[in-house]
Amino acid sequence: SSSSSSSSMLFLHKRPSYRYPALIQRKKKGVGKTITQTKARELEGSTYDEQKRKRLNHMPWLYDVEKHKTFAKQWQKEWQQKLMELETIEFIGEDTFIADVNMNVFAERGRAIIFNNHCRIAANVYLHGPIEVGENVSINQHCHMEGPIRIGADTRIGPSTSIFAFNHNFDDSETPIRLQKVKKEGVRIGENVWIGANVSIVDGVTIGAHSVVGIASVVTKNIPDNEVWAGNPCKKIGERKRQEK
Repeated sequence: SSSSSSSSMLFLHKRPSYRYPALIQRKKKGVGKTITQTKARELEGSTYDEQKRKRLNHMPWLYDVEKHKTFAKQWQKEWQQKLMELETIEFIGEDTFIADVNMNVFAERGRAIIFNNHCRIAANVYLHGPIEVGENVSINQHCHMEGPIRIGADTRIGPSTSIFAFNHNFDDSETPIRLQKVKKEGVRIGENVWIGANVSIVDGVTIGAHSVVGIASVVTKNIPDNEVWAGNPCKKIGERKRQEK
């Protein structure tokens, strides 16, 4: 029938392009220069490249995917070279990703920061050495770390975690705290540790290998290997099974 044929024709028409509507409108009105399809594709590509870069900065584990690594490798090489020129920073190996959005890395002489290979460092992080970061460590957004800190291989640190490896003296109530000495013992984190988001870790703490620290915990005591701790103050709530060898 004519009605069925006319309705089927609706599906035969080419769908209108919704890309760059302003450019299409300009062409129709004949205003200004005509932008070719090639130029439009270039604009689209540069816009998408910007989004890919943003995605990597905030989700650096995507650097494990080959297509993302290919896209970002030269950018990372140049960025890491610049950081090494500005601060006492060392990158061991060629497979670390460190974001370049609001990245605050400070490493004076004697307060070096060392990244071993395959690290993934997200945007909006503050690091003040001395800090040693083991292989395959990931540090998520908005983490704040004041060394001396040592982080073991394969450790995962959730967003907004704070590690302060120093403490203000406040024994003398008559003297402003800002004028009293600072004590430093350092923080040590073992291999294969998972630290949840919004965790706070104070000076002098050692977190044992293969342990887990729950979200929003305040760690004031040493945590043995293979244990699960959580809370404020942080307490043991479980253990991890050990693999039989």
